[in-house]
Amino acid sequence: MTFSIKNIILTLVFVITLIGCESFFEEDISDEKVLVLAPVDGVTVDAGTIKFSWEAISGTDEYKFQVATPTFSTATQIVEDTNITETSISIKLEKGEYEWRVKAMNTEHETPFTTYKITIN
Repeated sequence: MTFSIKNIILTLVFVITLIGCESFFEEDISDEKVLVLAPVDGVTVDAGTIKFSWEAISGTDEYKFQVATPTFSTATQIVEDTNITETSISIKLEKGEYEWRVKAMNTEHETPFTTYKITIN
């Protein structure tokens, strides 16, 4: 069996393209929903450090976590806006009304945000 230079080059280009194309192998998580563990929607808690947590989603590289006051649609302040690889984060919140949200992301896909309200006394 003889291989021409052209066939060898085409095969190499194909292999390099497959290896370099991470999105070809990236899991589509866009139909998933982040399942929040705590704090539950609408809860009232005392001021201080609050731990926010959710279940992991397979195929996720990181999570975008945000907190706004009083809501995202009428935000007077974005209190927190960060990307993390863990499934929990603790932040200190003062008295007030807040919304918090989280979404899962990988290099090619992301879930919709899951948004909850929280009141701090």
